Amino acid sequence: MKRKLLFVCLAAALTVLVGVSSAQAESVYNIEWQYDQFAFVPCANGGAGEVVELTGTFHEHLNTTVNDNRYVWRLGSNFQSVSGVGLTTGDKYQGTWTWKFQYSTSVDTPQFTNNFQYVSALHGPGPDNNYSVKFLYHVTFTPDGTLTSSLDVTDVSCD
Repeated sequence: MKRKLLFVCLAAALTVLVGVSSAQAESVYNIEWQYDQFAFVPCANGGAGEVVELTGTFHEHLNTTVNDNRYVWRLGSNFQSVSGVGLTTGDKYQGTWTWKFQYSTSVDTPQFTNNFQYVSALHGPGPDNNYSVKFLYHVTFTPDGTLTSSLDVTDVSCD
């Protein structure tokens, strides 16, 4: 997985180098790979929690755009058909996961905005067996050097 992430980062860097020399350029990359990871669900197993092995397909989309004075880099990831089994109870889980990142900057001034959104959920059988995590983070650096950031939404829940 690290090797594929490195590929995405190198592709983005190459796009910037090629794109800056032209008036406008756009590049799109789509990558999929097999996902096999472990996750802890604290509300499962009657509140004792359990480790769930998740398998399926992980999809990543990278879009870079450069025009006369703006550079925008968008990265999005999501699960596709990811499911799992609890290692303690044998319960079946369905995984959903989305991750979105956008970086936008001016080529002419030291100004940028950054947005990061993360939503993850594991859905198990019965009540109190679902676990979700959500947050949205925003960073802005203005031309006058002011840096602002905010954690706009945070939600971690078991239901």
